[in-house]
Parts: sequence; C-alpha cells; structure tokens
Amino acid sequence: MTTQKSKPAKPATGKATASDKIVVAFHAREGTNRAKLLARLARDLGKPVAVAELMKAVYGVDDDERGKLVRVLAGVTWMIGKYKPGYRLTKDGEGSAATFTLSASR
Repeated sequence: MTTQKSKPAKPATGKATASDKIVVAFHAREGTNRAKLLARLARDLGKPVAVAELMKAVYGVDDDERGKLVRVLAGVTWMIGKYKPGYRLTKDGEGSAATFTLSASR
C-alpha cells in the first residue's frame, strides 16, 4: 500500500493579502486548521492574540478544549523549524490567559 503525499501550498497569486503570503511561507494547505491559525496570527502580526480568539478563528467557537489547539500550535512550531519562513511564535502566560504572537524573526 502506498501513501499519498498531501498537496503543497499554492503560491500567492493575484491580490494576495499579507496573511495569505504568510500562510504560503509556512507551506500550510488552504482550508486546514494550521492555515486558519496562521491567518489569524498574521492578521495581528507582532501583536499578542488571546487563546480564546485563536479557538474562535480555528474552530468557530471557544469550547475550552485547549488540547486540540495545542496540537495545531505544535504543527506551526514544527513548520517554523522545517521551512524557516522568517517568523517566530512566542507564548506569554498560561491557560486561558495565554497569548501567542507571530512576529518576523529578522
């Protein structure tokens, strides 16, 4: 049995927004939870975003099940290490009071 590789991210074309370009830099596939998370973080690039806001952006509702968001954040961290997109993700605080900031690493 062979496994099928996922399709790579499409390059930004036309009138791509800054968020779109960041999502593509991370090689995140369109419509995935990682792409939704990155788009939300990119919208406030350099500014902290609360966990509740990230939950709403990725899942549509903040249901206090943070474990699933942690897995998506782990994927973003992995992508930073693998693809070196020129951005870094920082965390401040713990639990529901935590915030995450996506900023340029240059």
